[in-house]
Amino acid sequence: VAVLSFGSVLITARVLGASGRGSVAFLTTVALLTSQLATFGIFQANANFAAREPHLTRALAGTSLALSPLFGTLGAGVVALLVAIFPAVGGGSDPELIALVLATIPVLVLAPCLDQLLRAHYVFALSNAAWLLQPLTNIVVNGALAVVGALTVGSAVATWVASVLVATVVLAWGVASRLGGFGGFDAGLARRMLRFGIKAYAGRVMLLGNFRLDQWILGGIAGPRELGLYSVAVAWMEALFFLPTALALVQRPDLVRASWREAERQGSLVFRGAVLITFILAVGMVALAPFLCVTLFGESFRDSVGMQR
Repeated sequence: VAVLSFGSVLITARVLGASGRGSVAFLTTVALLTSQLATFGIFQANANFAAREPHLTRALAGTSLALSPLFGTLGAGVVALLVAIFPAVGGGSDPELIALVLATIPVLVLAPCLDQLLRAHYVFALSNAAWLLQPLTNIVVNGALAVVGALTVGSAVATWVASVLVATVVLAWGVASRLGGFGGFDAGLARRMLRFGIKAYAGRVMLLGNFRLDQWILGGIAGPRELGLYSVAVAWMEALFFLPTALALVQRPDLVRASWREAERQGSLVFRGAVLITFILAVGMVALAPFLCVTLFGESFRDSVGMQR
């Protein structure tokens, strides 16, 4: 996933330049950050409830399916209103592309809910397939468009939206075929999900704000070129997150089911290993920054070196 995701970034940056890459990064950032804000943590509830109370899985799936369009539409509506009142929030992007990514937000809210249900039952193959489909779709389509000289900001964003839809369909198929499908909406369970999710919500919002809000602000204030330079640096840095993220996702079903002491032992062991490996990789990335940013992306991305470091 890390390699394919980065390959897509490399294609768009090489073909569209810093400004074009910045425009794509801005629009996808708007969608991703807004969708995470709009989840209200319900996917966190799915991860724990489905592991501890497997009999709730169908109800969790159905309730998530009902809540996601509601929460997603609310989030998209708030952003659309902000863009209308304060145009700088839109970063000067094409209004049609802003509308396209905002329309994708309900799907982006649903996807992690379904993903966590599958992982709670150790259906890792389907979850991994969905994760891989997104960057694979982007790199194949964007690569083909680049070869024929038809890659634009609009086509890159449309391809990203299509990849999100395809991945979510795979997750929904997995829930339907492996977990018994989607039950009806359960108001009582929805309240439980929200109570649990809200506890993790503040931390998640701050985490995603740290990852993405800076790009939204930079794109709105400094423009697409500066964001394009910054997004390349961020893309390299975020490659360091994939191993710890994968370890956490794989471990969570075991930790939820384990006793407190056993969960503490398992979690601390993997945490120490992840920190050590990530530190070594980070040192190498700092040393190789000129090669990673300039040699691979081109001379126009030289200012990305300092940002990456």
